[in-house]
Amino acid sequence: MNSRLVVTFTTLIVFLIAALAVPLGFAYASHRTNRLLLDRRADATRFAELADQAAREDDRTGLIAEITRYAELYGAAVRVRDRDGSVLATAGRFQADDRDAVRLALAGRTTEDLPTISPFGPARVLLAEPAGRDAQLSGVVLLEAPADQARLDVSLVWGALALGALVALGYSALAARRLARWILRPVTELDRTTQAIAQGRLDARAHPGVGPSELRRLEERFNAMADAVSGAMERQRAFVADASHELRTPLTVLGLRLENLEPHLRAEGTPEFEEALAELDRLTLLVADLLALAKVEAGAGAGGKA
Repeated sequence: MNSRLVVTFTTLIVFLIAALAVPLGFAYASHRTNRLLLDRRADATRFAELADQAAREDDRTGLIAEITRYAELYGAAVRVRDRDGSVLATAGRFQADDRDAVRLALAGRTTEDLPTISPFGPARVLLAEPAGRDAQLSGVVLLEAPADQARLDVSLVWGALALGALVALGYSALAARRLARWILRPVTELDRTTQAIAQGRLDARAHPGVGPSELRRLEERFNAMADAVSGAMERQRAFVADASHELRTPLTVLGLRLENLEPHLRAEGTPEFEEALAELDRLTLLVADLLALAKVEAGAGAGGKA
């Protein structure tokens, strides 16, 4: 019973911890992904402005210098394409297929979301930003950035959540064991008491004081029942002892009187007289046995109380 209660409590606690920790972990992963998106989108927007300026001035020197320095500093890859999809400038090594991103950017749509960052990936993220003003698009800026720092941050938070969940689970399991022991303490006490009574210790009683109030009341009622049964057995033993003792004298007197009648009997009455004496002897033995039994029970009861 104790094990079943502990397993039940622990299972509920596991579900509760999971219901809190898992959404919190995914919420942080989503937050970190959005922060990475905003940071890299700001860089892509700046490069888009430089690309539009380079297209208007027909001078890509400054743009190339900026994206090269950026790629070297952050380990990223930057590529600028014109409206026809031709590469105008590039820096770093691209690993992703950028066709879908180019198509969306040429439609005037910037990257709105990224795959959720987790400790298992993705290793790099790709953003596309239209270059141009209003409806006049001059090209597309593609930015592929590493997500190592974001993955590390998510890993640390997830690890902290996992560690906290394990610690909480450990303390909760310990609390569940103590709670189960507290709940079952009256049941254990009743089991101990009934075993003692079954072994002859009629004075054994439960000790209420620990556990739920309902079970404490059960212990009190069990003690009252044990007192009532013990009192009834004591009264029965006393009655048997008293009755046996009181019957000895009348039986002795009756035996003497029967023996005194023997000289006055006729021959034909002798068999009935002997049968009467035999019955009297059996009755005397029965009373003696009852008295001996009462004494033995009284001794057993005294030994149980000792």
